[in-house]
Amino acid sequence: MAKTNRENSAAGSAVKAGSIENGVVFSIDESIYPLDILKQAAFIFIDRCYVHLDREGERFTVTLKGKEKLSAKALTALQGEFDNELLNQLVRKQIGRNNQKLREMIVAKALLSATRRGTAQPVAQAQPQVRPWDDVSKEEQDELDKLLAEIESEFQDDPSGIAVPWDEKYGKDGGKK
Repeated sequence: MAKTNRENSAAGSAVKAGSIENGVVFSIDESIYPLDILKQAAFIFIDRCYVHLDREGERFTVTLKGKEKLSAKALTALQGEFDNELLNQLVRKQIGRNNQKLREMIVAKALLSATRRGTAQPVAQAQPQVRPWDDVSKEEQDELDKLLAEIESEFQDDPSGIAVPWDEKYGKDGGKK
């Protein structure tokens, strides 16, 4: 593999690069960018270039080859965009991990709210429910309750009839009532 100035002098750098005809080859340090991050970044590029992933010890080798003839400047830009996408996917994963409990709480509250809709008593007068999460502060629980109540109040009106069951809207035979 031909070396370029992107390799830097550090043997442990995250990215080492070289070039091939109408493409660029570079390696990624697995300890910085895990395989799932690499695959997600590669998927973003499959419409623009041919992507080949391989492993060499503790490093992944990435080959990006243009589907059409690309200039050296375009190939350098392509690799730079891939590097940026690696970082983007890494940050997305970290944000997802940081927000996982909040997402689970929102889904749990939404499911609990959906099961309450069939009861005779209005949602506002429902008995306090035991929450399925224990490691969240009271302030966070109250804030989530407030946000979900706000969302429920916004969607109580259904001018488009989206929440109307199919049978009520169209009848059993499928014709409009």
